[in-house]
Amino acid sequence: MDATSKELLEVKEWLKEADAVILGIGPGLSKAGGVSLSDPKLMEKWMPDLKARGLETVLKGMRVYRWFDPENPSDYWAFWSNLIKKLRYETKPMEVYKEVFDLVKDKPYFVISTTVDGQIEKAGFDMDRVYMPQGDMAYSQCYEPCNNERYYNEKEVFRISSHINEEGNIREDILGRCPSCGKYLVPNIRMEENFVAEPYLKQRKDFVDFVEKRRDKKLLFLEFGEGFDQAGFIRYPFETMVETLDKAKLVRFNTSDPEVPESIKDKALGIREPIEKCLKDLM
Repeated sequence: MDATSKELLEVKEWLKEADAVILGIGPGLSKAGGVSLSDPKLMEKWMPDLKARGLETVLKGMRVYRWFDPENPSDYWAFWSNLIKKLRYETKPMEVYKEVFDLVKDKPYFVISTTVDGQIEKAGFDMDRVYMPQGDMAYSQCYEPCNNERYYNEKEVFRISSHINEEGNIREDILGRCPSCGKYLVPNIRMEENFVAEPYLKQRKDFVDFVEKRRDKKLLFLEFGEGFDQAGFIRYPFETMVETLDKAKLVRFNTSDPEVPESIKDKALGIREPIEKCLKDLM
């Protein structure tokens, strides 16, 4: 039996013994599910016109169009309407998310996720037990927030993307406007400096309450595909909580950065094997 097989047997035992599970889900889980935003082939498939203009990957596009420019809103929304349509609405439920859900569905659980692609909802997780500090692509907000409202954007995204011409441009009069003040809308994700975070504060409080009520219980933290880009939301807090809570344990599934701190090495596992393979073995 190889080391990973022994570790997965230990994970199964920890899961069986756990009184509750806290899931940390990062973009690595969606990559394991078959959608890699750094894959040039995905950009060619989803946005060939923009790829022809020099955007090699979706990830590069997200960096180029990180900030909304009210002087050039068309290019911004040509990228984002296409991406949101493809990633949030047209991408089918991924098997890896369903498998994670099946692992924890019979136990008390809570989820923190830095993904914004909607796969958690599609997998069947109870959204009242999900904290999404990075926002959700399914919603838009006012560019310069006149309020703390989010607006469900499915119809708007499909409408805008349908007006992209062969050169990858959109007329400005097609773009969505805030119902309250008339300014442009932008996706409600933490790419923008004016990100409206208030809708997620209750989720955060619910998560804190969930942990506090069980701090003397056997808590199992399962972390999937969360690296260092957004480590302050999942990776570092999980390490701190596992170190602080006597009966807590951590399993970190990460193909590039599975390491765990020396301070918790006796109650934490870092597994480098592909996440999709580990989930199959655990199931």
